Amino acid sequence: MENKTKTFIISKDKLFTSSLTTGVVLQPTEPPPATAKLRIKKPEIPHKICQLNPYYSFFPKFYKQELFRAFAIAVAWGLVTLASLTFGIVIFAITRGNSSKFSQIGLPLLLAIGIIVVGIFFINYLTKYQLFRDEAKNINFKDERVISVNTIRVYKNAKVGYIKANWICGLVYVASFLAIITTLIISCTLYGFNINGLTTALTLENPELFYTTITVAIAFVIALILHAFIVISNYLRTAVIDNFYNTFIVSNDEITQLKKQINKKYMIIFGISLCVFIWLWSIVYKLFLKRFTNQKSTTIEVK
Repeated sequence: MENKTKTFIISKDKLFTSSLTTGVVLQPTEPPPATAKLRIKKPEIPHKICQLNPYYSFFPKFYKQELFRAFAIAVAWGLVTLASLTFGIVIFAITRGNSSKFSQIGLPLLLAIGIIVVGIFFINYLTKYQLFRDEAKNINFKDERVISVNTIRVYKNAKVGYIKANWICGLVYVASFLAIITTLIISCTLYGFNINGLTTALTLENPELFYTTITVAIAFVIALILHAFIVISNYLRTAVIDNFYNTFIVSNDEITQLKKQINKKYMIIFGISLCVFIWLWSIVYKLFLKRFTNQKSTTIEVK
């Protein structure tokens, strides 16, 4: 009778063979090679969307990017809020002993308003991220290309994002232009309405004027770069969403109506912000001019 050999797994550690002839004989064989390692499943991390939603691997790339974008913006505003709060506490502690009314009332009020505004932005973006995250836990892109609530919100914001950027960056451009003009006027008033008076603001002969000019120029360049980045990135975001769904998920009429609303809203914000800036800058202009005039008169008297 022929010998027939079968293999049975008795345990995880020992491998035996049995020879089926007249009886059963079990003999141990060589242990598995050392290179064969058991695959140990890593413990699940409950806060990760990829483990909370079994369909995460079917998420389109744009959805993952927008989810991360919402998280990054919320974290960024959280850091800005924390930095603003720290800055406010430090400034308040430094100016606490100052007897001027501005240091006692005006400065704390401005700091409080700034911290509250930044905090409101942080809460707003944190809420948006939480809503996005809750949706991502349950959404299923495996069976169909779902047009979710957050996808529509992201699409609308990206479609009108360039309008917001135009108004906000336009405000920075106008404010920078006015700041440069007033700085040059102060320079010419102090050093004469000639080439020397104009170029003084670009040299360290007067550090205050020089640093003001440099700061305004840097703000202008940063706004210009951000403006271009926002316009291009929003265009690419909407193009990716359109290509995924192979259709416009929001009608052109609705987008047109939304653009009108955004233009009206940001035009009002632009006008109010520009008026506030001109008012504040006029105060700074008068204080600078008065200070520099007094310094120049003192220098002449000493000579």
